[in-house]
Amino acid sequence: MPPTCHTGDAIVKIVEGIPSGGVLVFLPSYSLLRKCERLWNPDSGNSQSSFWSERFTDPSGEQSIWDRLKAAKYNVVVEPSGGQDLFEARKEEYMESVRIFGGCVLLAVYRGKVRVSQFYSILN
Repeated sequence: MPPTCHTGDAIVKIVEGIPSGGVLVFLPSYSLLRKCERLWNPDSGNSQSSFWSERFTDPSGEQSIWDRLKAAKYNVVVEPSGGQDLFEARKEEYMESVRIFGGCVLLAVYRGKVRVSQFYSILN
């Protein structure tokens, strides 16, 4: 099992232990963020993703890491590497999911576009 799948499983276990609200998950680089998205999300549109997601599911063999994150927090949003407009749209998607459904996971890059202070008002 690739290390990114172990990391994904650990993140799922932590997220499942948080009863409500949003969760910000920071990864060290955009390349690792994209790799995790491809491996964890069976719907990412990458043929490699289907290969890995079928093999790296939860212990019962029923759900991908992505599906488990969504089951715990309704939605998973990924920080874009593109322009500010796309970032603002993803930020709004995250905030709406937290506001309306009570949860969301935001996968972001440490020292990327996302800053914890941008979400502080939601967290309080």
